[in-house]
Parts: sequence; C-alpha cells; structure tokens
Amino acid sequence: MPNSTQVNVTNREYNFAYIIDVSDSMKGEPLEAAKNAYINLTKSLIDSGIAEVSQFAVIPFGSDAFLNAPLNAVEAISTIENLSLNGFTNFNAALEKANQFFSTVPSGATNTVYFLSDGFSTTGGSFKNTAKALQAVADVQAYGFGAANIQELRIVDSDQPTIVSEVSKLADEFVNSTFSRDDIFENNNQDNLLNPVPQTIQLFPELDNQLPILNLTDSSTEEANTKINIIESPVNSTATEEKLAVSETANVEQTSPIVPQNAIQNIIDGNILNLEPFTGELAISFTVDREASFDNTVGFYKIEDAEGTITDPITGNKLKPIDGRAYAELAVKLHQPDIELRVDNLSSTIIQDTLSGGYLYAPFIIADGNLDTIKGDLSQVYFPFAQANSDGVEHIRSLGNNTLGFEDLFNGGDYDFNDMVISAEITMV
Repeated sequence: MPNSTQVNVTNREYNFAYIIDVSDSMKGEPLEAAKNAYINLTKSLIDSGIAEVSQFAVIPFGSDAFLNAPLNAVEAISTIENLSLNGFTNFNAALEKANQFFSTVPSGATNTVYFLSDGFSTTGGSFKNTAKALQAVADVQAYGFGAANIQELRIVDSDQPTIVSEVSKLADEFVNSTFSRDDIFENNNQDNLLNPVPQTIQLFPELDNQLPILNLTDSSTEEANTKINIIESPVNSTATEEKLAVSETANVEQTSPIVPQNAIQNIIDGNILNLEPFTGELAISFTVDREASFDNTVGFYKIEDAEGTITDPITGNKLKPIDGRAYAELAVKLHQPDIELRVDNLSSTIIQDTLSGGYLYAPFIIADGNLDTIKGDLSQVYFPFAQANSDGVEHIRSLGNNTLGFEDLFNGGDYDFNDMVISAEITMV
C-alpha cells in the first residue's frame, strides 16, 4: 500500500528534547539500539520537512544529566552518535535539564520529549514535581525496555508510556509515533478541525474521502483500553453512516474496556511483583531456574510504592532505597517468611505458595546463602533498587513474560541476568 509523509509545517515551529538513558546497564546492544532509534527519528523529521523549523536538545543521563542545546538536526545526530555510558540512573536530573531547555525556546511552538530508559531511577531523589513541570510545557513520551519500571515511566509520560518488548523495535516505535500525534495534524489556530486536509499526513492517499479519519491516540495493553477520537470526514452518506458506526464502537470500548484473556497474569510490573489489583489470598506458582555455581536464594518483601518505600513497624520510620544499609536491613526483616526460592544448579523446579493481594512485592536475592546464613552481612544481598545494594549496581531485571532475571556477582557480574530466573503465575484467585 503506498505511503506518503507530506506534512504542511507552514508557520509552525517545533522543539524536540531527546532524553536518553546512558547508565551502565545500557552497555552494548541497548545503547546502540537507542542511538539508532533517535537517529532514525531525526532523519524522519528531516524527510518530512519538520526538522527545517525545529531545534533539538540531546540530554544523556546516567549519574547526572547533560544538556546539549540548541542543536539543528544534523548536530543532534552527531551528538547522539558520540554518546557514552555514565554510571547510575538519575531521572530527576534528566527532567530538570529538559525543563531548562524549554525555558529558553520561543512561546507558541510545539514541544515534544522522547524519554528512554531501560531501568528505574536509582539516584537523584523524587522526580514527580519535575515531571509535572515538564508535562506543563511539552508532550512527554516515555519509552522503556528491559528492566524499565512501568510505574516510574507513568510518572514521566504525559499519558501512557510505551514498553518495547525488544530493544531492536525502538526505532519503529519512535518513527511511528512522530506521525500519529495530534499536534502534527492540528492547524495553528485550532479552529478548523473539520478540514484536516492541509496538515494531514497522508498515510493512505487512495482512501481519502472514503472513510472517516480516525486518530488512534492511545493503544495501551497496560491499561487494556483503546481510546478513539473521531474527526469529522467530508460529508457524504456512506462516510456518515460508517462514522456513526465507528463512534458507537468507540463509546462501547471506553465504557467497557476490552481486557486480554491473559490480563490476570500480567503481574510483573517493571522489577516488581504487582498484586495490587487483587484481593484476598492468591495462589502463586514460581518457576525457578538456576545457572550459577552460587547456591542462591530469592525472596520477596512488601513495599508501599514503586520507589520501594518500607516502614519500620517498631519506630514507624519510613525508609527508601537511598537509605542504603538501613533500608537493606529492614527489607530483609520484612521478607515474606514462607517464600524462599532455591534450586540446584542447572536445574528447574516449580514452587507453589500464597501471597496477599492488594500489595506490591519487591524481590531480593541472597548470593550463595539464605536467610539463616547471612548473619547481618548484607554485602551479597541485592534488591531491585541499586541504591540499596552494597555495590550500587543493578542485579535484578525484568525479562518480560512475568519473568525476572538475577545477577549474583558483586558489581553485576556479566550482566546476562540468568544466574537465577524466576517466573510467576497466579494459579488461583
């Protein structure tokens, strides 16, 4: 089917902020795929003519963030090509740099942010207020893959974040999003929505004047929901009848969400076991695999939010991963007492247990030991929050399909996250 990406950008100006995770966990293929995605995105903007009236900011972030701006499209590509790794993951610093960029651009332009991370914020503190400030001036699109924490990305995104199952698919996701956003289609004065032709990207020209124009603003399996906005088509009886039929369908979808049959099994959210949607006791089946010489143990503890907050039941003090050893000590004390997942090397087993619905549970791994053997030595107990780990690096990563991978060596080992692999499935509600 023939395509066209003709965009009328007369009297429009655009500002793009590329916020790119370059923390150490992006080493190798992830960083190269991220570079490729941003470069392809920029080339698509050049091809469409948008880049001619745009300025760019490239904001790589790890332990800190750096603002490269203002750039033209060619300069942006060159900056992206030269990105390198930089330590931990600081969402707050990255969002602050984006706010700084947009504070310098002329008013009235269309501002868009492409935010990408393969993990979760491990330093820099809370970023909620910084994210809200950025969303007030720009359309923020957050993308994640690997161990990305969907709950943290929801804080960043203006609407709903996108989780990419394979890092190689990032480029397609970026380019497709460029030509599906409302701000590309709208007229400057936003008074003439009944006539989309002057600024419509003509994806399928041969179908013009035959079907109503649908704007799919969101199709998120995370929310099991599809939002469809109807824009008036040129008036003719056939199109009107079809438009009404689609409108009725859209209303039904919005009031009665279409839920995938396996939605009940979507319980690994980022690196967290998310049982908040459920009530009562849940029967959980854990499939446990091990490929490591260390005799490891995996357990879980309740947390109060995606940032890993826990409360000392004696003092009432709340602790976060940034509290380091104090947090680690309390997290181990709060472990679910009946869940200790272990298996022999190069073996697999299924362990049945129960957990209470209505809570978030964070995993932890004890490298070459168990709860009885650590005796206060937490140097080889690792959590999904790098700040709580003795080496300050990532040891737990989502592998997709309700599966978590664990690294048991200090400083992250070889980062293949297969020393222990745990899959979780609800077998009875």
